[in-house]
Amino acid sequence: FFDSLRSAGDFNQALLQEGVILRPLLNYGLPTQIRMSVGLAEENAYAIEKIRKILPKLLPSKSGV
Repeated sequence: FFDSLRSAGDFNQALLQEGVILRPLLNYGLPTQIRMSVGLAEENAYAIEKIRKILPKLLPSKSGV
């Protein structure tokens, strides 16, 4: 599990577009939490690469809007 510090739904959708399937924990009352399962080393490296690409693009706005 990790805290994406942004909407887990938006984060999940962006990663799905990159071919990465994670599990947002919205149904558990955790709006920014994501579950990532361990896979093969190559799969994990790909997922981490895409997470690093997506995270900066989904930063909360500084104005709060």
